[in-house]
Amino acid sequence: MSRALSLHSGRNSDFSKGAGSNEQRKKRTILTLLIDIGVGIMKIWGFYAAMFLITIPLFAQNIFVGQWRLNTGVYYQFNADGTGGVSESPEGNFIEDFSFLSWEGTGITPDYPRSNTLLLASGPGNSPQDLTVKLYSYTVSGDTIKTEDGDGNQLVFMRISGTPAVFNILPHPLLGQWEAKWNGGNHGGALGTWSFLYRPDGTVKAYHHRLHQFDNAYLVRGNVLVTLGEWRFHPAFPVIIGGITVKGKDTVFVREAGGTTWDYKKKANAVWKK
Repeated sequence: MSRALSLHSGRNSDFSKGAGSNEQRKKRTILTLLIDIGVGIMKIWGFYAAMFLITIPLFAQNIFVGQWRLNTGVYYQFNADGTGGVSESPEGNFIEDFSFLSWEGTGITPDYPRSNTLLLASGPGNSPQDLTVKLYSYTVSGDTIKTEDGDGNQLVFMRISGTPAVFNILPHPLLGQWEAKWNGGNHGGALGTWSFLYRPDGTVKAYHHRLHQFDNAYLVRGNVLVTLGEWRFHPAFPVIIGGITVKGKDTVFVREAGGTTWDYKKKANAVWKK
């Protein structure tokens, strides 16, 4: 009896150990599953947080979107994708003639621009040399916008149709977050590294590491980047124009007309000034 009891007890002991092991495996499996689910949720949250950061507009609406009659008798069509056209009549074809951006604000430095600014860029955009840029300051009064170029020439836009709308420019190689190295000066303890966030609303957030962080307006026409804003600008060159060369899936090279070069690398978690 004792031997039988001993053997029976041994079987019970082995069974208990097996049951415990199975229970532990189940717990580990559930824990692993919960961790995987948690990681998945964090990845999804990170993706949508990044998309929110990329897509949230700096300016809620672009005031130029719509159709306008000018005091010169021609008609302009401004589209929410950052392109526009000119026609001799309101029923015209409005073939895509230009890209545009607007910068709303009086500026925070003594440098250009010091007023609301409209920029029109025409030409194929194969290189900076074949792009024509026109710059206007503007004031708004109801459905009328009065503009003036640097020579004092005035254009008056009178709205025919459309309303201000959120800008959503056409896809281009620089859309999203980047880290970039430049060959420019690094004064004030700054590094030669920048972070950029090119938003679909035609604004770009820039951070010169260890120095300053600011926003500018931009457009991309063909292979040309045009930037306008309150920093890195001077009355002698109020607009910065650079040629874009796509080096690879996540690498882009930009050479500005003044000789400054930029090596961009896609960066999902770019560094920003706190």
